Amino acid sequence: MKLPLILTCIIFVNLFLVGCEKQKEEKQILQENIKVDSIIEKLTPVAFTYPDSTKQEIFAQLMSIQDSVSYYRLYFFLLRCYMAEAKPDSMQHIIKKTISFCNNREKDTLIAELEASAYFQLAQLKHNEEKKDSAIMCNKMAINAMFHSSKKFKKNLPYAYLNLADSYHQKGDYPQAVANSRKALMVADSMQLGISVQCAIYSELARLYIDLKNFPQADDYFNTIETMIDSLPYCDRYSAANSRGYYYFSTKEYEKALLWFKNAIEYTDKDGLEYTKVPVWGNLGEVYLALNQNDSARYYLNKISEFEKLNFITPSTLYYTDMLYVSLYLKENNLGKATSILHKLSENQAKNNPNYIHLNSKRLEEFYDKKGDYKNAYKYRKEVDIYEDSLRNITVQNNIAEIEARYVNDTTLLKRDIVISQQKQEVLQLKSRTTLIVSVFLVIILLIIIVISYIRKKRDLEYSKQLSTIAQLRMESVRNRISPHFVFNTLNALIPALEEHKELSRPVNLLIKSIRGSLLASEKMAIMLKDEIGNYSGQHFRIYGILQFGNFCQRIIP
Repeated sequence: MKLPLILTCIIFVNLFLVGCEKQKEEKQILQENIKVDSIIEKLTPVAFTYPDSTKQEIFAQLMSIQDSVSYYRLYFFLLRCYMAEAKPDSMQHIIKKTISFCNNREKDTLIAELEASAYFQLAQLKHNEEKKDSAIMCNKMAINAMFHSSKKFKKNLPYAYLNLADSYHQKGDYPQAVANSRKALMVADSMQLGISVQCAIYSELARLYIDLKNFPQADDYFNTIETMIDSLPYCDRYSAANSRGYYYFSTKEYEKALLWFKNAIEYTDKDGLEYTKVPVWGNLGEVYLALNQNDSARYYLNKISEFEKLNFITPSTLYYTDMLYVSLYLKENNLGKATSILHKLSENQAKNNPNYIHLNSKRLEEFYDKKGDYKNAYKYRKEVDIYEDSLRNITVQNNIAEIEARYVNDTTLLKRDIVISQQKQEVLQLKSRTTLIVSVFLVIILLIIIVISYIRKKRDLEYSKQLSTIAQLRMESVRNRISPHFVFNTLNALIPALEEHKELSRPVNLLIKSIRGSLLASEKMAIMLKDEIGNYSGQHFRIYGILQFGNFCQRIIP
């Protein structure tokens, strides 16, 4: 008997120790998560400004962290430092290592958030590398991970859909780009997020409609953005201003485009992110070329060339900048420099965006025309015409596809609204039925209560009547036993005999009066207080009279 008891005690002790150890481990994990949150919050403002010291601080803190999730959360923060140093290879190493860790762990909210952030950053790198399909896949993976994250982190979901839309936009799949932009807008509206998110979505939709040559639709979105631009952060103002300038450049309103691009530069100065100026410098260079202000165009193109040492300038941006240089040299009749750049561009044409290749063909046509080589000029003119015809066909097809996608989306939303309306109607009917049933049930209960109360009251009334009848019968029985007439006659007969004893006449009269009052009161259910007092006095004198009468009888009867 002792052995099972000892084994039971050992099992309970082990379970208790395991529970204590697990509780201690969970407490340590919580403390390390709090510690990592505080470190990230402290280092966020200085990561871009002082990347070296930030990296040293992170590596020092990583040595003291034991929990793997907390470790990788802080390790992933190194990405900001390498981003500031423009080291995409180091960034890619951190991202892939983080994704590998997340794939080997059971999914929870922290793991999902870390995985979503990693795929999001990897999509940006693939975008910079012109790997559009890979960027699309990474954005989709980020969105899937976000669905398993916390409610607070899900607020980034509209931005994820917006990045996916931008990847489709860069690929030239405008229907998918518009569909995902609208999905981002729907998610933002459902989560009731701020105007900053809405402005970013409207800006992307406007750029899409510019490329689809639907300028009225794009202008509507920009007009909406302009009503809220003063309340946006500077980074969002920069994006909105740059997109608005692109709209006016596309509609050949160059003066207005120049004004908005200058506003975008001012916003980047206040925002403090230097690399965001590169696209605006290119846009300013192109506008000044369109306005035949070559010196201003050269100023901004040279600023991009000075910035080339940063690896964040994508191949497309460099290609676009070189083509602007070609246009500048052709305007200045500097055919030598234009020739060297065109030869460099033609070597890598297949690796770049078809739009840029089209622009390069136009530059070559202009170049050979100025050189007097009309044969080659005509050759590139044909290539430009073929591409523009193809581009017009693609634009028309994309417009049709976008309209169809919008129709399908609107039809789906309409069907959803119809289903929701039907469900609401069914709920209202169910509520009405439930209310009716409950009301009928309450009425029935109320009627039952009223009937029961009525029956009880009627029964109590009958019971009272019966008690009254019993009391009256009892009093009649008492009266019949007492025979009041006999008593009164006897007393009246004795009164003349008491004339000799004056002191007895008053008590006897009071006795007679008291008996008469008692008899009269016995016929009533209630009597007044003064009558009761009088009756009490009468009883008192009745007793007194009986006593006096008894003494009298003892004296006269030997």
